Amino acid sequence: MLMGALRRLLALLALLCVLAGCQHSRERSVSLSDLAKASDSERGQRVRTTGIVTYSDPEWRVLFVQDQGVGMYLTVPPGFDVRAGDRVEVVGNIASPGKELEKSSVRVISRDNPLPPAPRVSDYSALPQFFPQFVEVRGVVRWSGIRNGRPALEISAGGDVMVVYFRQALAEDLPLMASEVRVAGVAAADFESNGNFRGPKLFSPSTRQLKFVRAGPVDPFSVPLKSLSELKTAAVDSLVHLTGEVLAGANGATVGDGRMTLPVSFQESMPPISGMSDIAGFWTGHAIEDATARPLSNHLAKNGDIVHLADLKHLSMAAASARRGISVRAVVTYVDTAWALCSSRTRPLLPTWMLTNWTFVCNLATWWMFPE
Repeated sequence: MLMGALRRLLALLALLCVLAGCQHSRERSVSLSDLAKASDSERGQRVRTTGIVTYSDPEWRVLFVQDQGVGMYLTVPPGFDVRAGDRVEVVGNIASPGKELEKSSVRVISRDNPLPPAPRVSDYSALPQFFPQFVEVRGVVRWSGIRNGRPALEISAGGDVMVVYFRQALAEDLPLMASEVRVAGVAAADFESNGNFRGPKLFSPSTRQLKFVRAGPVDPFSVPLKSLSELKTAAVDSLVHLTGEVLAGANGATVGDGRMTLPVSFQESMPPISGMSDIAGFWTGHAIEDATARPLSNHLAKNGDIVHLADLKHLSMAAASARRGISVRAVVTYVDTAWALCSSRTRPLLPTWMLTNWTFVCNLATWWMFPE
């Protein structure tokens, strides 16, 4: 009886091996280029392919894989441990042309492989034909910060604007506004909340894929001041600095200097802007976009107001006690919300409630202090 039971067990194991072999044989090995050309007649076929991970974000369930210049998008389970540079094996069912594999699984074969070469794409409008391929683009940084929970850049070239998301980046590694950079990442489509195609975007694994062509100024307002009429000779995408009166209108804000008026739009983080302002933004050839602004305090000052921080250091006790009006513009160099202090470039300490402009311009009114 023991021998009979043993023979039955061996037969069962053999049957399982055969079935596993049959299942394996039904998974046809194909290249990513073959998958990209798959027709409706191949829908439902189980296939196996390999490639290098060019971008992975488990929290967003986003995975891009590429081989021989052909990319593929996959949705992965949350927390799946796969990183850019991993070589992976992907098994799944062919879906409709252009769609990701259905009922797919991913297995890491090896790690720390080099990323594929990134062809340079100079025209952002040409990026859709590279979806979802690893590419390199060049542009001028209009904005940097956190968007949708990820470190990001907004860059422009030829007046076209695109967002670049980084999977890994420190705030200090992001370039300054008006820097010219090259960045490699996966070209993908950007959609509005209603599903309309907004344009291309880039998913870059880290700031290691970021190269500086030219660094931007630490202070965007240090760019030489131009009049509105001089902007007609400015290069598209260049950072410009101007002053004028900002007015709200039915078709958006405008800035004027008494002789001409131009459309202007401000960064999303800016509070509402109006009145005489100092403006730094990007020239598109017909408008100023992604601008930051600060009020021109000297235009807002009343007769007798103190307009320079240096004057505060020379006040007598009597003058400091007279509650004289102050209208000062200064750059913030230190803020400590726990101590409720704000320090300007010329050293006096200012309460944080006087910080009214998030471009870090202190506008003071009806404040007094005692000299050192």
